[in-house]
Amino acid sequence: MSAYTKQAIKNSFLKLLNDRPLNQVTVKAIVEDCGINRNTFYYHFTGTHEALEYMMDDFCAQYLSALMIPRGEVAKSISKSSQDALEKGVCDYIRKAGHVVPFFLQEPHYRLFAKHFRKAFQDYCQAHTIVQVFPDGHTEQLKRGVFYDYYVHMSCLRLFAVLECWAERNFSETEEDFVHIFDTLHNTSISFQG
Repeated sequence: MSAYTKQAIKNSFLKLLNDRPLNQVTVKAIVEDCGINRNTFYYHFTGTHEALEYMMDDFCAQYLSALMIPRGEVAKSISKSSQDALEKGVCDYIRKAGHVVPFFLQEPHYRLFAKHFRKAFQDYCQAHTIVQVFPDGHTEQLKRGVFYDYYVHMSCLRLFAVLECWAERNFSETEEDFVHIFDTLHNTSISFQG
């Protein structure tokens, strides 16, 4: 029941955000829209700000989960079936939940969303093995340290930038376009030429 109630609160919050700015979305409006009492809302959240953060965390976790490379595979050499499943999963999730992204990317929410995205990405990295892929195809686990920290930070920025650009383009790319973008980011070196 608890997960269902939180989802109902989230859905009402999103519905109300489509009609009005955040500062006009009140607990009263949310509970009236979702058909619960104020005590039930406050059982789950301390206020609208905490509910907004929950929505950001939920989006980030599900988005990154949709991007998960299957165990035993490496992004540079992902199998066709895994790639197809990945493209479908990410695009299906964005079709379902992408309408919140432009809101998250607006000021004053942008910094908060970026912070939650970084935290979710760090959690994602903790749950996975990060490997360095060498030109001959062999891999070695990346050890924690400076290079690991930079790689995690740069990867997070790339994924966030892709989401940001995709939202600016109204999620107009097809599944194939999206995967081509990720494939290019993972498998090629793009450089500047003077």
